[in-house]
Amino acid sequence: MIATLIRITCVTLLLAATAHAASFDCAKAKTPQEKAICGFRDLSEADDRMAAAYQEVVNAAPDAMVAQIRNDQVIWIHGLAVNCPSDGGVLSQQLVDCLRDYYVSRIDNLRRLIYRSGNVTFVWRSITLTQKNEPGDPESDDDANPGYGTLDASWPQTKGSSPEWQTWNTAIERASQKIAAPNRRAVDGKWDPEWAAGMEGFVNTSIGLVNPQWISATVEYNWTGHGAFRQNQSTLQLNWMLQEKREMRAEDVFHPNSGWEHAVENRCAQQLAKELGEENLPKNIHKQLREFIADPENWKLEPAGLTIVYQPYYIVGRIPPDPITVPWHELQPYLQPSFVLPK
Repeated sequence: MIATLIRITCVTLLLAATAHAASFDCAKAKTPQEKAICGFRDLSEADDRMAAAYQEVVNAAPDAMVAQIRNDQVIWIHGLAVNCPSDGGVLSQQLVDCLRDYYVSRIDNLRRLIYRSGNVTFVWRSITLTQKNEPGDPESDDDANPGYGTLDASWPQTKGSSPEWQTWNTAIERASQKIAAPNRRAVDGKWDPEWAAGMEGFVNTSIGLVNPQWISATVEYNWTGHGAFRQNQSTLQLNWMLQEKREMRAEDVFHPNSGWEHAVENRCAQQLAKELGEENLPKNIHKQLREFIADPENWKLEPAGLTIVYQPYYIVGRIPPDPITVPWHELQPYLQPSFVLPK
């Protein structure tokens, strides 16, 4: 009891001696959380960094995202008292330590929302879908308390106002929806809560390379069905031609009828035979490969070369074969002169 009183007294004295400015008016601070933020230099500085990171996200975000970002920030502020409660309204070291962690987490999250490539800034948008479990779902306690399946998705958007970037904003969201929709069916631009039924899923998108001609992105979907022990994964590559405002086609990269498919196909077949064993490959492996590599949705454009990304259950088994990269210098005879090589 005496030790507790000493700690509380020390915190109170330090608070009185170290009043600092924060992103809100410290003269109006009333709650223990607000008083701690104003009273401790490192918390006050963390509050300033958080406010600056938040404003940077707002400034970089497309207008359609600003309301959502502001709403998320309001929820975070309201969570101060919930996640870092005070014991009977008393300022304590435990409260101060909790606030430090709370701020560090928020600053990190805000900074991860922004990514810059050259003169293009991307801001990540997110959505969470929930769908009530069906009766008998393994994750439900009982039919009266069914629980929910969830799908968390995030994808980038850019503030660029040109038609080229506005079209890309739509395309990357549609790609994120496509990979989450059952059987990758066509989507109408809406996120359907039914996609979350009976599972826990996550859709994440990463930006690859950006140049004036095209932009590449990888959309990854990880999900675990209720009652299942293994996580499933699939990926989709969105290679987007900016000026044409459409997905990349093989003829954007290669001369038609130049034989590029056979060059890539042969490299893939050799790699698969080495990795899986020739005896384990289907007899029509070359036909399967030819169809697979013809779709740029399976291409990852990298400085080292064209990478073919296999999908689960392609060729054999749930775990896909390792991607294979065919160097650009091997593909040089087949390339279109107008194609901008990755750097």
